[in-house]
Amino acid sequence: MILVFVEHFLNEEGVAIFPQWITNIRAVLQAYDGFISIKQIKDIENENRCVLELHFTNLKLLREWAKSTEHDQFIAQLKEYRLKKQRSQIFEYV
Repeated sequence: MILVFVEHFLNEEGVAIFPQWITNIRAVLQAYDGFISIKQIKDIENENRCVLELHFTNLKLLREWAKSTEHDQFIAQLKEYRLKKQRSQIFEYV
């Protein structure tokens, strides 16, 4: 199983819409092969961080999602709020 942490660096307005953005992307992801879950995680020392945790069954299917038109459309929705490019960390359970 693949675990991905993605941090989006957003202005105040972006931080406010981030939870709904996660909900919207979850609805689309449910149709993707290999998708397991997505959720927002909260940094208890910095509540303004926008971090999500994503689980896929394998790296191949994760990469298919990352190259999809839908993925690009969701990333584009955050563009006007972005302070800098998002940062991803990908892990595999062993």
